[in-house]
Amino acid sequence: NFLVVVDGPPGPTGPFARCPAAEVVLRAFHSTAGALLLDDYGRADEKEVARRWMELLNSTGRNPSLTEYDLEKKACLIRFDRLGS
Repeated sequence: NFLVVVDGPPGPTGPFARCPAAEVVLRAFHSTAGALLLDDYGRADEKEVARRWMELLNSTGRNPSLTEYDLEKKACLIRFDRLGS
């Protein structure tokens, strides 16, 4: 299992700039269970990024779950199963 923290690029970089992170992670750890921690989840763009990650993980049969954390700028943790679980 692994944890990847996604805390950048900054919001002004552009909308949904963090979106490609999940695809990169899945390519690097293609069959492993893991988790993605998304910072700044209080922003609308990051909520959409998390929604897209959940959709991607569901489409690959990873059975994701999302937990919100009430930190300074909010965060969410998306856990997912290994491929073929």
